[in-house]
Amino acid sequence: MDAADGRPMWYKDQTDASGKVVAKIPTKTYSEGTRYYVGNALPEWTGGFTSTMNYKNIDLTILIAYSIGGNIYDADYAGLMNGNIAFPGYNWSTDILGRWQSPSNIGDGKTPKLTGTTDYQGNSSSTRFLYDASYARVRNITLGYNFSKDLLNKISFSSARFY
Repeated sequence: MDAADGRPMWYKDQTDASGKVVAKIPTKTYSEGTRYYVGNALPEWTGGFTSTMNYKNIDLTILIAYSIGGNIYDADYAGLMNGNIAFPGYNWSTDILGRWQSPSNIGDGKTPKLTGTTDYQGNSSSTRFLYDASYARVRNITLGYNFSKDLLNKISFSSARFY
């Protein structure tokens, strides 16, 4: 985002006479921006851990799944950051409150100004909406109780568990 006027910006390659890239220069025209390969959606590692703990007739099992590496493009968030006020009725993220408002109040420094024109490209595809896809999550927790064999023999059950 340009701090002077609040317009969104992208990079384009500047090349020499032989076609070699010598610099990346900013542009305010989305179609002039160079598309760069910036990552992979596939994680480097995926897996999980399971642990079971027992005490007398009580057991506790925990399953944790994880993924390390990879990127994810958040198109939903990009849509919620559409700062075009020419089309009323759209939902916006509350993050749009951090938008550029003036050269002396640039907001969060990455959210462009609101605009009433239809050529606004502030939420177009860019690394602004690209995030690390790594995570670790608890997928399952089970707490169980195994009824004693003495009790189960009285009712002709071989086993029973409450969880």
